[in-house]
Amino acid sequence: MASPSNSSSPFRLGNDSLSMEVKVHAGTRRNQVGPVVAGRVRVSVTIAPEQGKANKEVIKLISGWANVPASSVSIATGLTNPRKTLGFDTSDPNELLKKLQKLLAMKDGS
Repeated sequence: MASPSNSSSPFRLGNDSLSMEVKVHAGTRRNQVGPVVAGRVRVSVTIAPEQGKANKEVIKLISGWANVPASSVSIATGLTNPRKTLGFDTSDPNELLKKLQKLLAMKDGS
């Protein structure tokens, strides 16, 4: 998995923050996280992109996938765009980064 400083990595690590670049595919057959394509995590949700419903589903899916509270995941940019930046409210961004990288590596079969 790429390091967070690598431009192809979907993660951006700040002093006390973590964000993840995603590309949302709404209205798909199933909910799914991954793989990483062009520096963004592909996030597929079954909900159509109407009245913010897909955004809520993205937060629910990502929080379940990462095993973090839904209240700790937010859409920092891209509310009306499939390309979004998700922010994670965490006390230990380095530890969460390792966890998310491991989850993506398992998805990619690495």
